[in-house]
Amino acid sequence: MFPEDYLIHRKRLIRLWIAEGFIEQKGACSLEDTAESYLRELIRRSMLHVAERNSFGRVRCIRMHDLVRELAIFQSKREGFSTTYDGNNEGMLVESYSRRVAVLQCSKDILSTIDPSRLRTFITFDTSMTLSLWYSSISSKPKYLAVLDLSGLPIETIPNSIGELFNLRLLCLDDTKVKELPKSIAKLQNLQALSLEQAELVKFPQGFSNLKKLRHLMVSRLRDATNNSFRCWEAVEPFKGLWSLVELQTLFAITASEVLVAKLGNLSQLRSLTIYDVRSNFCAQLFGSLSKMCQLSRLMIRACNEDEALQLDDSTFPNSLQTLTLYGRLSEGTFMSPFFLNRENGLLRLRLGYSHLSENPVPHLSELSNLTELSLIKAYTGQELYFQAGWFLNLKDLYLKDLPHVNQIHIQEGALASLKRMGMVGLLELRHVPVGFIYLKSLKTTFFHNMHPDFKSIQKEM
Repeated sequence: MFPEDYLIHRKRLIRLWIAEGFIEQKGACSLEDTAESYLRELIRRSMLHVAERNSFGRVRCIRMHDLVRELAIFQSKREGFSTTYDGNNEGMLVESYSRRVAVLQCSKDILSTIDPSRLRTFITFDTSMTLSLWYSSISSKPKYLAVLDLSGLPIETIPNSIGELFNLRLLCLDDTKVKELPKSIAKLQNLQALSLEQAELVKFPQGFSNLKKLRHLMVSRLRDATNNSFRCWEAVEPFKGLWSLVELQTLFAITASEVLVAKLGNLSQLRSLTIYDVRSNFCAQLFGSLSKMCQLSRLMIRACNEDEALQLDDSTFPNSLQTLTLYGRLSEGTFMSPFFLNRENGLLRLRLGYSHLSENPVPHLSELSNLTELSLIKAYTGQELYFQAGWFLNLKDLYLKDLPHVNQIHIQEGALASLKRMGMVGLLELRHVPVGFIYLKSLKTTFFHNMHPDFKSIQKEM
């Protein structure tokens, strides 16, 4: 149902499978883990091929081979599983018996030809289509719709009749102009995933905590497309009873409050959490709640402003944590906390932003021997960075941005032995290529932007 050569994100595909009911529970294994094992098997059989992996080798995006896709489309139409409408079948009506419809390209309104009473899944990739006719049909016929993906459409409102789609399990409104959801959405008792990434949602409607089966809640508002400001992303205010949605695995981005951080520990199934506007006096309770999340693998914390300190001196994170992003001022004692001193923690990706550290953090971070990705963004106010032999042996990606006083970088032979990608942006005082740059034998990609003029001239000679 995806366009030809389309980059399919792993998480998106897995959520679609689960919403459709294709994945069955296997013992204590979660539906998401079972689905991922199926994905690996499809890749092993060359039904899908990996287009992109993250720094520690996990599949990020996949593609379907053109020939396999054509065969799948043919078989799907024959069995009434789905119809892919790509504009080439403009003169044809969408088969009324199709249970799933994907609109890849459309120059006229085809929605009047679809029988909503049979439809299980509707996904559109054409951002120019109009949905007015289909909206009016929502409240007029029985509904079995499980997946509704309207990403990218220039829609601002969702009709109140959305509440009649009682079988809806996945609702995706990414990249839309939706600012509010109707109160009737609280009727969607089977909803498992709601996504409004890069939309305009400000708050949740009353009664939202009734959605007890919700597993993934993803909401974000982009305020600075350049990604250069502290508050380039905005979160949504928490709703009353959020902490009662005990099946939640994904939650972002949510604004911190005193009540929320105290009760967040109820969400013990969380695997991914992004929380903004954290105040110093919230930190103790926040980390107390985080310690109860034994499956948490991805965490992002942003302070309420650039000057607010994140108090991490006595912090402990779950041992399951793989990705950590901290935006806000850090004390020098942060790296003496139990988490950073634990040599056996499984942290793979670390991103520090606006930390304002006067002491070089690299020696402390080198103790995190499993790291495959490290980003320092306005994190260090000193002049020198050095990487000694034996440090960061597993690191694949190193990204340094807006370190305005750094004028020297030293790399000893034997450091950063696995580094594949290095990026430097806004190191305005760095005039020379890092000393020891020639030792980075595994390096494949470099990019330098907004550097000192002398550095640019050196770069041309490299």
